Order: sequence, then C-alpha cells, then structure tokens
Amino acid sequence: RDVTGTSLNIGGSTSIEVSPGTTLTLAPVVSPAPGGGTVALQIDRFDPLTGWHFHKLVRVAAGQGLAWTPPALGRWRVRASFLGTPRSSPSRSGYLYVRVAKPIG
Repeated sequence: RDVTGTSLNIGGSTSIEVSPGTTLTLAPVVSPAPGGGTVALQIDRFDPLTGWHFHKLVRVAAGQGLAWTPPALGRWRVRASFLGTPRSSPSRSGYLYVRVAKPIG
C-alpha cells in the first residue's frame, strides 16, 4: 500500500482567528493523492473549565472540502483523518486551531 500523509491548514497556517459568522473552507490534503477514499473531519470545542469536547464528525470524499461556520464564539480545533483504501494507508493531520472572537472596537 502507498504510505500517505494528511494535512489541514488555512492559508498555510494551522491557527486562525475569525469573526463570528465567518465561513471557513476546510480542505484536507492527502498525499500522494489516493484514487478515492474518505476523510473524516473531527471538530472539537474548548470549554475553559473542562477542556476539549467532541462536537461533530463530518465525512467527505478525499480531495473534497467542507464549508464550515463555527456555531459559537470560542476556541475550536479540527483534525482530518484519511481512512485509507485497499491501495493507500490511513493517515491523520495535526490540529487546525480556530479562535472565534468579536472584533475589538
């Protein structure tokens, strides 16, 4: 099987701050590009008292992206996991961190 690597970033960065209502395009990259397969995007939310909590799991076809609008203020993180195919090994990205905050001023 081909050994794959998966990455997830926005504009080359793994950390971003946005205003409420901003829609982000989550576009995981699997390399080398598999001939199919699925990528699972795990979205977590940070609670200042109890830490990170699972929020949602979304599956997309490898090579596809997802338009996502964080539903609330706060800190979020997203990780992409390529689930593999008979010809390509599974792999997982590091976290993309998103802070949703109202602009000052």
